[in-house]
Amino acid sequence: MSDKTNNGTTNSGTTYEVEARVAFADDNEAYSRLPFLKDCLKDELHWTTWMFSARLFKADRMLRFSDVVTSSGLKYYIGLKEPDVGRFCNIRIEVDEDITDGLQDSAILNTLGIDLNGGTINRQNIFQIFGSYGFDQLVEFHGHSLVGKGKGKGRGLDLSFKLMHCSELKYPLMLEFEKTAYSRQEASQLEKEIEQFADDHNLKNILVRTEPPALITGFPV
Repeated sequence: MSDKTNNGTTNSGTTYEVEARVAFADDNEAYSRLPFLKDCLKDELHWTTWMFSARLFKADRMLRFSDVVTSSGLKYYIGLKEPDVGRFCNIRIEVDEDITDGLQDSAILNTLGIDLNGGTINRQNIFQIFGSYGFDQLVEFHGHSLVGKGKGKGRGLDLSFKLMHCSELKYPLMLEFEKTAYSRQEASQLEKEIEQFADDHNLKNILVRTEPPALITGFPV
């Protein structure tokens, strides 16, 4: 999502994000339901994300740009999510690229048919480049997240967790938990395991399948 700090491409090729999210009333409810979160949410990120292109969004694809304040400083990322193929989880091919120092060879831009003509994409020109190819800004939203890795009860599935605070969303406090898969088959298996995790922790009744951008009040698509 909006505060990713990892690259979504690997030497082995395509990666899938297998992700579920739930909504809480407040932090007390989150930590009361899932006490282990206190030990695993170690890092805080402050972020702003811009989403682009109603046309892409209507095709269930999501193009974003984020600036993320981390413990090591300010970073800039672009991301592209392909259509959701999940049942319980959101399962999407996802690529995230770090453009903090500028990026010349971008898998995302290649996918979108954007030619930099030997130049680089960076914080200063990203809006102009996206706009010149018809990918106009759609929405902007802000928040902060606590992130980390951990295990719950049951079989102790290793997951990445993100407790996301964003007052602009229908659900201002959500917990996202996810794993990365390197094939469609592996993604389907991880989906079953994440569903079991949700069942073990009594989270199914507060599941939110809608992706955060579409939860913004007055979302234009």
